[in-house]
Amino acid sequence: MAIQDIIEIDGFSVLIKEFKKQVSDLIMDDSLRCSLIGRIDQLKRESIARAIQKLVSNCLPGDIESLKIIKDAYNIRSTVLHDGSTDADLREKSNQVEEVIRKVFESLISPHSS
Repeated sequence: MAIQDIIEIDGFSVLIKEFKKQVSDLIMDDSLRCSLIGRIDQLKRESIARAIQKLVSNCLPGDIESLKIIKDAYNIRSTVLHDGSTDADLREKSNQVEEVIRKVFESLISPHSS
């Protein structure tokens, strides 16, 4: 299981369970049924990128710049991982991400200070 598949999406578990039951009842071929049920299980998982963006949005509401920094950082991560190339401003962007993380932690630790 990839790390991107770890976070469960709220509210989808019941729908997914019902859909899996329907597939189990309708599909007779064991191989196809198991394959489809495996894919259906993936529907209730949320990507790490989406979960991080949701965390930043919830902790820093209205902070569009912090959200942009996090999205850019995740895009850089994907480019490094899939293409092997890095961003020329990696150090500066890393510093920006550290600042966003600090603000998120501050929001989580003392939610009434801003």
